Amino acid sequence: DIAYFSNINQGIAATTTAVYLKPNDFNVTSSASAVLYTRNSLGSILSTEYNRVNYYASSFIPQGFKVISVDVYSNVNEGFEIREGTITSNSTSLNTSGGTTNTTLTLSSAWTSVEGKYLIIKFSPAATTDEIWGAKFNIERV
Repeated sequence: DIAYFSNINQGIAATTTAVYLKPNDFNVTSSASAVLYTRNSLGSILSTEYNRVNYYASSFIPQGFKVISVDVYSNVNEGFEIREGTITSNSTSLNTSGGTTNTTLTLSSAWTSVEGKYLIIKFSPAATTDEIWGAKFNIERV
């Protein structure tokens, strides 16, 4: 039930066709010293570092839906990949690589929601001026 899903995931918006992520949903980096910040009242986020630093965002997908593609929006065309995680382990696995921001990435095979599992977007910036504007998991009913 999409309405229930939207209510239990504060800040995450879901419809019957997409799960949307805000810029500040990319709130984890691969560097303890990197700081994410905004210059435009959360219209985007960017980092104080970029060398070997990735930004991450994750989301559960509503039960009864599958993700068919992903869009990540940015001021530049940079790489991203989709990973899978579960609440019962600290490891993640690669789902689909080779994404480029501002271009729809179709998953190798559609990812069907499983309770306790989630998808992760790993964005790889190339400069401290690379912004994230948001992202979208494109979904359809199973």
